[in-house]
Amino acid sequence: MPKTKFIKIIPLALVLALSVYLLLFVKLNNVVLQKSHIFGLIALGIVIAIQMINEKAGYYATFFMLTLGTFSILAFTPTIITFSIGTLKLDLFCLPILLIYLIIHRSLVASMLREFTKN
Repeated sequence: MPKTKFIKIIPLALVLALSVYLLLFVKLNNVVLQKSHIFGLIALGIVIAIQMINEKAGYYATFFMLTLGTFSILAFTPTIITFSIGTLKLDLFCLPILLIYLIIHRSLVASMLREFTKN
């Protein structure tokens, strides 16, 4: 795998590692998954499948998944720690991964914003 391709999938690999930790934690500590955990695991499976089929679409799907995780709709860790700004809830585990994604994929995000503002 080329170095640049490996760097581009780091955010997805971090979410996968957190999800493996979540599943091990649930298995070993007799904890029940919440709806956000289940939705997060399903979304992760879908994003990995999209990434394998189409690389660029996988980057878009990863961005969408991380955005939903940052706004506490999806969860990838056993402990959901959020902070609120008014009615906006932000997940403290997913926000840094989203920031890493934005740094790595800054040209892709810039092109997405240009397309969004063009219409």
